[in-house]
Amino acid sequence: MQRHFAGAPVIVVCDENTRAAGAGLFVGLDAAGVDWTEHVLPGVPRPKPKVELGDEIKSAAAGRVPVALGSGVINDLVKYAAAEADCPYLC
Repeated sequence: MQRHFAGAPVIVVCDENTRAAGAGLFVGLDAAGVDWTEHVLPGVPRPKPKVELGDEIKSAAAGRVPVALGSGVINDLVKYAAAEADCPYLC
């Protein structure tokens, strides 16, 4: 992340289930001095790949590099939001 987006603020997008897997990511971001926030989607019901949810993530990520914490639907939503915002993202 530092190599590709040095100094850029980020937003970690996850759901309540994948957030638990992100403890190491959060510690690493803090240790690297990265300005980060998170956007947590509900875990139940599981997020669906819908345009409205992608647009919500796009709005939440304005001015930040979106980072998908999870694969599948989470990654698809973040990829959509980044494409709509014409910005890169990480998964």
